[in-house]
Amino acid sequence: MASLPGPTSVRVARRVHGGLVEYDGYSNDAWSYLPDHGGYVSDLFIHVDDARLPGVPTCRPPRPGAADPPRGSDPVPHAP
Repeated sequence: MASLPGPTSVRVARRVHGGLVEYDGYSNDAWSYLPDHGGYVSDLFIHVDDARLPGVPTCRPPRPGAADPPRGSDPVPHAP
């Protein structure tokens, strides 16, 4: 598990659907892969004007053993 100081700009390569995350009255099962950090973050913790993340493809989860999106919900909120 890793954390980033907030707010932090990140580059998103793709989105997948994985474990449902519930936080602060919101829920989402979309996860974005951050290639510069080698892992996924729940889309709940990415602030953008368009929640669909324009230009980011939605893909199938990677092959088993690769950096898979989390299956459960154990979110680590970023600092506001």
